[in-house]
Amino acid sequence: MALTSSSPHQVATLVESEPSTTGLAVCPLCHTTNPSLTEDALATGCDWLCVRCGQRWDAGRLRSVRAYAAWEREQGR
Repeated sequence: MALTSSSPHQVATLVESEPSTTGLAVCPLCHTTNPSLTEDALATGCDWLCVRCGQRWDAGRLRSVRAYAAWEREQGR
């Protein structure tokens, strides 16, 4: 998922796209990459607090966000 916003003062919205392919953890809300946490580390139970938006993310929560995005695509939203 990626963030799209035409100005820094607008409310962020989620759009459908895959996270960065670099292997680093990416916040699905604001699309900030965590430079010290990989997707593999998340799979082992790590979590992180996004420095930009303040959301706490772990593998389970990221799976839920991805599943919801897939459901929205199926519904044609």
